Amino acid sequence: MTQAPRNPQRPDDETLRLAKRLADEVFSSRALAEGQRFQIQIEITPDEHSVSFAEPDRRDLRELLVLVRKFDMPSHDVRMRRLYQVVERVGVKSEWKEGLEQAKAAYEARDELREFHVQDPNEPPREQPTWIRPRQAFELWVYADVIHDDYSKEVRWRKLGPPAQGLVRQMAHDYLAALLEQVAFMRRLITYGLESTVLEEPS
Repeated sequence: MTQAPRNPQRPDDETLRLAKRLADEVFSSRALAEGQRFQIQIEITPDEHSVSFAEPDRRDLRELLVLVRKFDMPSHDVRMRRLYQVVERVGVKSEWKEGLEQAKAAYEARDELREFHVQDPNEPPREQPTWIRPRQAFELWVYADVIHDDYSKEVRWRKLGPPAQGLVRQMAHDYLAALLEQVAFMRRLITYGLESTVLEEPS
């Protein structure tokens, strides 16, 4: 029986060049270049509640998220987990190794629950609820509210209601900030911290 051919894998040097180009685009995007703020304000009283937020212009935000989510997509060539494997294969200068270990540890901790606990709206109330994790919050925000028209995520988003949406949005903003720190570190590492030069395009 003949096996189907596997999809070709992007070579390490091409992966790092692509990651550097995409990171440059991330940090030159209007949503970041103009220093716009991401803010959430939630007010709850016994009688009413309100949620307000400040984010970059919708089109600028969409441009940023289309780029930065590539570093988080499990199937993309420049996903952070793969980039860490690639830079270790290529070789990292000794003075960058401590920073690399710290960045990897921060990456592994990116999905830990911190101060916000929001129950998954798809399950009934119970004593030990399933909490929405930061990466799930990021996906809900990106795919239900900003980039895609993912109906199942739109339904989940609506089920949350305004106060919980505010908390999920805050988790998503925090996750985005952590992801941007990862992309910024990897950009510097590829540029200055590797044993071999991979940024030169082959002739």
